[in-house]
Amino acid sequence: IGMTSEEILISESQERMLIVVKKGEEETAKAIFVKWDLDFAIIGTVTDDGKVTVTNGNVPVADIPADALTAQAPVYERPIAPPKFQETLTAFSFDMIPIPRGDCSGSLLTLLKSPALASKQWVYEQYDYMVQTHTMIGPGVGAAVLRIKGVSSLLAITLDGNSAYTLLNPYYGGANAIAAASRRLVCLGAKPIGMTNCLNFGNPERPETMWSLALSIEGMSDTCRALEIPVVSGNVSLYNETNGLDIYPTPIVGIVGLIESGTTQRVEAKVTASVGRGEEICPVPPYFQAEGETIVLIGETLEEMGGSAYLKEIYSQERGNPPLVRLEREKSLQKTILRAIERGLLSSARSLSEGGLALAIAKCCLFSKRGADIKIESSKIRVDGVLFSESPSRVLATVCEGNLAELKALLNTENMIYSILGKTGAVGASLTIQVGDKMAAALPIEEMKKAYETGLSQHFESAQ
Repeated sequence: IGMTSEEILISESQERMLIVVKKGEEETAKAIFVKWDLDFAIIGTVTDDGKVTVTNGNVPVADIPADALTAQAPVYERPIAPPKFQETLTAFSFDMIPIPRGDCSGSLLTLLKSPALASKQWVYEQYDYMVQTHTMIGPGVGAAVLRIKGVSSLLAITLDGNSAYTLLNPYYGGANAIAAASRRLVCLGAKPIGMTNCLNFGNPERPETMWSLALSIEGMSDTCRALEIPVVSGNVSLYNETNGLDIYPTPIVGIVGLIESGTTQRVEAKVTASVGRGEEICPVPPYFQAEGETIVLIGETLEEMGGSAYLKEIYSQERGNPPLVRLEREKSLQKTILRAIERGLLSSARSLSEGGLALAIAKCCLFSKRGADIKIESSKIRVDGVLFSESPSRVLATVCEGNLAELKALLNTENMIYSILGKTGAVGASLTIQVGDKMAAALPIEEMKKAYETGLSQHFESAQ
């Protein structure tokens, strides 16, 4: 009331959505809005005249060709140039870091309690994340799974973003965000069906900020095309700076995936996990399920340590080149994992990302309360690279003895690199990781649990 036509058109009021309702379904849509006490208004119809026409009552206020707002919309051509410090950031070799003399148990504990990787339960337990939903997998394990009332399929949802990667190489920062998020959903048995994003950057009038913004979008775009993920929405948050210094370039992506009812039924017959409130049947969980199952690493570990959590937390370095996303390899891996899940071959599957293989194994132990005995053959890369490299396109899976031969056959058919790492242990057992003939890490579950669950709160308490 009292607003001008221009104010109505350009207002950025929150909590609003524009919906196009199928012809003939208007009353059904109205009933839904009324049921949930939502304000709504019918504001127009779709036409075929190629124009956007707006009236206020009977007064015309806008008549614009639709192409002028889409295909022919003006495009910013701002100056683009990499930062002067970029070569200094990337001119870094992992060889500059000393090879660990002892085992890496201390480093693994440090990662588990680091603010970025530690449990966020200290935050999310303050809210009821079950409100008006059928949450099957709740917060804390990397992705959420929701049962929608009246629908047999399930929705899986996750977020991802790595500002360190984007600082070092904006293209691969954007690409890794898409690849990691979609891979995490695939490990649940979900096919990614839509992506949204929030691009958080500094002042785009600076050539170096525009450079990182443009390249990160290009990386996201190429990866979405390769993985066939539609981009359904997105927004930007620009001019984020303090005292003239930009924030780290931080593209955050959200991806939703669909778990078809057929896949769910096949998996539900075999897998039950305690997640959230009470015993719930869920899709393939991201942690161990039973004692004595075979642990398989699917994908290749390279010495990709630039921008890694290991370098940041252990050596206070955010330098080097971030992991490369090899699009064909990522696409092949995700399709293979979905096939394995459709056949009911996997008991658990976890995507590898920040913290690398060691952190993924540790979290599988923590969430399942089971130990693991890991033996990795001698590698061409150094032991901390084996444990903490953040090479993408990798999945840690478990499989029961009866399905192992079929899984191997599938992986061989798809030309997937894989290795058998060991067996899952009993509840309360320890985690041991041997690389070659040396023990690389040995930790009790309780010690890892304490570091993981108290790391975030201790970080903020120590900062006060």
